[in-house]
Amino acid sequence: MTGIFAPQEIKNVFELIDLRNSGFITKEQCKDALKSLASSEYQFGHIESHIDEIPDKVNIDQFQKLW
Repeated sequence: MTGIFAPQEIKNVFELIDLRNSGFITKEQCKDALKSLASSEYQFGHIESHIDEIPDKVNIDQFQKLW
């Protein structure tokens, strides 16, 4: 998905959620973060339609690909 955020900004969002620096966030955290980044109804709908594709644990590479 494309948006108004640079790759470093997407990484920063992930790091804000991964407060323990474990390298992973939960599916719920990922879903909430992606929704917070959505800047249009289309992006929000796209995220909602792909919720089932989000694994239980998400690393930074997966997060960036999901976005």
